[in-house]
Amino acid sequence: MAVLSVTGCQKSKAAVTLYHNVNPNIQSIDFSTKPLNIYMAQTPQPSAKLQGNFLDKLLIFGGSVGLIGIVVLLLIRSRLKLSTSKLSETISSLQVLEFNRDKFPTPTLDNKGNIIDSREYSAQYFIEKLSNNIHLDMTYLSGGIFTMGSPAEEGKDQEKPQHEVIIQPFFMAKYPITQAQWKAVAMLPKVKRSLNLEPSKFKGDNRPVENVSWYDAVEFCQRLSVVSKREYRLPSEAEWEYATRATTNTPFYLGETLTTDFANYKGIFSYAGEPKGEDRHQTTVVNQFPPNAFGLYDLHGNIGEWCADTWHDNYQDAPTDGKAWIKNKDQNYRVSSPVRGGAWIGLPDDCRSAARRLEKRDQCNPYTGFRVVCEVGNIVIPERA
Repeated sequence: MAVLSVTGCQKSKAAVTLYHNVNPNIQSIDFSTKPLNIYMAQTPQPSAKLQGNFLDKLLIFGGSVGLIGIVVLLLIRSRLKLSTSKLSETISSLQVLEFNRDKFPTPTLDNKGNIIDSREYSAQYFIEKLSNNIHLDMTYLSGGIFTMGSPAEEGKDQEKPQHEVIIQPFFMAKYPITQAQWKAVAMLPKVKRSLNLEPSKFKGDNRPVENVSWYDAVEFCQRLSVVSKREYRLPSEAEWEYATRATTNTPFYLGETLTTDFANYKGIFSYAGEPKGEDRHQTTVVNQFPPNAFGLYDLHGNIGEWCADTWHDNYQDAPTDGKAWIKNKDQNYRVSSPVRGGAWIGLPDDCRSAARRLEKRDQCNPYTGFRVVCEVGNIVIPERA
C-alpha cells in the first residue's frame, strides 16, 4: 500500500466517501492527519510524458476544485496509472486558501436616478494578509464572454467599435488599493524602484491611494507577488470593464444614470434626467457606496484606475482574449496607458463602464490610483455555496 501525503490540502476537512468499486486503488483517506494521507494500492508506473501533459492541461483548464478535485485526480491517476510521486507533486502545488462569502444588495436606477430594483448578490473572496492588521480582499470572478465598448448612441469614438471579449477566471481587489494597503506593501523589499510610503494628497488609511504612477503601481504588484507567491498585476482594460459591468449593458452598473448617493464624482453636473448632487472635492473611503453585482466597490468615480495596456485611440483590431493590449504601432502611446472609472473630479459621463482616458505612465495626480488582480493559477476555487 502507498501513502500519498498531500501537504497542499492540509486545511481540507470535508467528509468524502470513496467507494472501493469506483477506484479499487484508493484504500482510504485519513482526514485527521496534517498533511492529509491518502492510502492507495501500488500501481504500475506510466510514462512521465503522459502524466505530465495531462495533469498540466487539467490544471490549466480547470484551475483547482478543492478536495473533490483531488478525488477526480485520483480517479484519473487510476485510469492512467499515474505515479504516486507525480500526483503528490501536482496536488501539493495547489494553493488552498480560506474563502469567505459576502451577500449584498445592488440597486438599479432609471434615467431619473430613482431606484427601480434592488437585488441581493453574493461573492467569494480570499484574504491576502499584508501585515498584522492590514489585508487585501480578492474577489473571485469566474470569467465569461461580454461586449466591450460603447454602442453608437453612447460615448466617444475611443470606446468603439463594440466587440466581444472572452475573459478567463481571475481575482480582483474588492476595493481600489487603500493608503494603508499601499504603505504595507511599499515597506516590503524593492524589486525595481523605490516607493513613497505616503504619496496621497487626501490622507486617510481607508481612502484610495493616489498620486502614484503606472510604474509605481506595477512595482506594488511585483512586491506583493514576491511575498505572496501569487501572481499579482494590473488588470487589462478588458478585465476592468468586464468586472465593472458585472453582466450589465447599461452606461453604469447601477443602470441608466448615476447619482452622488451612489458614487463620488462632480455631482453638480447631470448625465441624464437625474437631479444634480454633491461635489465632494476629494476622495472618499472605499466602502462608502454599494458594490456592483460582482461585489466590487468604487468602480464609478472616487479614483481613476490604471490598466496594464498601452493606450490605443480605439478598439480597431483589439484582442478578444481579454489580455492586455501591449503592442502599439504609435510610438507616442507606448509610454501611455488607459485609466478607467472616472474620479471624484470627473463628470458623470467620465464614470461610465466604457469610459476611458489617456495618461502618461510616469504621471502622478490626486485623482488616479489603481486596484490589482491576481491570476487563478493553482489556487483552489471552492464550490459555490
